Amino acid sequence: MKKNKESLPKKIDNMNNSTFTGFVLIVISGLVSFLSAVHGWQLHSYIFVITSFLIGIILVIIGQIFDIDILVKLKKIKIARGCISWIYASFFPGLILLLISQIVFDKYESVLIFVSMILFILTVGFLVFFRDPERNIGKGIVAVADGKIREISELTDKDVGKSILISTFMNVHNVHVNRMPFDGKIIKMEHKHGFHLPAFKKESEKNERTIIIIDSKIGIYKIVLIAGTLARRIVPYVKKNDTIKKGERIGIIRLGSRVDIYLPKKSIKKVLVEKKDRVIAGKDSIAEIND
Repeated sequence: MKKNKESLPKKIDNMNNSTFTGFVLIVISGLVSFLSAVHGWQLHSYIFVITSFLIGIILVIIGQIFDIDILVKLKKIKIARGCISWIYASFFPGLILLLISQIVFDKYESVLIFVSMILFILTVGFLVFFRDPERNIGKGIVAVADGKIREISELTDKDVGKSILISTFMNVHNVHVNRMPFDGKIIKMEHKHGFHLPAFKKESEKNERTIIIIDSKIGIYKIVLIAGTLARRIVPYVKKNDTIKKGERIGIIRLGSRVDIYLPKKSIKKVLVEKKDRVIAGKDSIAEIND
């Protein structure tokens, strides 16, 4: 049986956004190549053509072969509250420098293009660092932060009493948004200024921190958000007297660091994580409560 061939408009209509955008970039790069060859190649022409062509090829492969509409997925990326200004601060200067590079003398052109590329790479980094994905909330007491469990110990805390400390180290590649581990009401919040030492070191006990004390059905528990070497800013999303549900966002430590949670020992049936385990905030259960 003979197959009916699709017309070009029909084929275009059936393309997903990634494939269509990829083909457009390839066509544009071909057009610029032709015009540049006619009028004489310059540095910015090479960079534009190569970059556009490679991005176009990648989008076509992703869209046509793997049938993934990456542009739709990018639209769904959520940026953490209070962080969009960081992305603007790198993207727009990069764009301005790239535009200026097209109208200045040749001796400055390559420098401006190089700096703009660095700023664009930084923008991509910030998009990764400040992503804020939705999470399926786990059972029991869930992790406050994405990262690696650095310490689990029993101690007597001045606010909680006999407690279990679970400490999580957040690296730069982790999601930096912190989430509520268990339903409760915030009864005290305190910000303490301090140093910015590496968060995985013992001396980090003197670092800048925000202390959140919560009253819940398992008793009083405490969360401590600790700044580190790169993490210079703790941004809380909550305040005293707020009632917060498990898994809701409570703040962000920009560019990672460390989060400690002090749980009342009498209410904990079992700790579900071990040292060096990797956890996801809001999703992974770190402790089981008594019935």
